[in-house]
Amino acid sequence: MLLSTVFTESGDSSTRAEIYETPDGYVVEYYGPTGFIKSETYHDKSIQYVENIAATWAKSVKVLNG
Repeated sequence: MLLSTVFTESGDSSTRAEIYETPDGYVVEYYGPTGFIKSETYHDKSIQYVENIAATWAKSVKVLNG
């Protein structure tokens, strides 16, 4: 079930992180200007923790590949 969406827009670029609740924990799906990038599952973490991860990434602070 989709719980929340975090997004930012800057000029012609936008990023989005969608947070889902699943039986395995919370899943964050990351999207950039060209679409889906990757997903991460967080087991045994609070929704506040996961929302902070998503917000940090949307602000271009969290590096996904590197």
